[in-house]
Amino acid sequence: MTFEQQQSVDVPAEAYVWIWLPGATEPVVAGRLALARNGRLNFNYGRSYLTRADAIAIYKPELPLRDGVIEPGNRMALPGCIRDGSPDAWGRRVIINRTMGLKGAQATALELDELTYLLEWRHPAVDVATRLLCLALVRR
Repeated sequence: MTFEQQQSVDVPAEAYVWIWLPGATEPVVAGRLALARNGRLNFNYGRSYLTRADAIAIYKPELPLRDGVIEPGNRMALPGCIRDGSPDAWGRRVIINRTMGLKGAQATALELDELTYLLEWRHPAVDVATRLLCLALVRR
């Protein structure tokens, strides 16, 4: 990536994670993904979410319902249950094309950060899938 291309991408440092709770018709903020100094994305449940009587863990083995920073395990860049909602290789190329204007081999050679992929992924099928997975991410 050239310096000019790096400057044209707004690299996010955090995003809110919303969840559709069982039986709910509107999502609520569950917590926040934040970029740590080591380059990994840590998760932290919000205080207001933790006080809800109907709060549930996003995925108990990786993101148990508790206070404090939860680091991704096993040398992962972010929790796997959240990474599962990010685009595949084709979707990543679409995002690179849309944000950087690159195509073909240029798009293949470029990698953006995981949070950018999660936040920029817009596709009608993904919106439906996101609701089925009960999670959505938004910029702060």
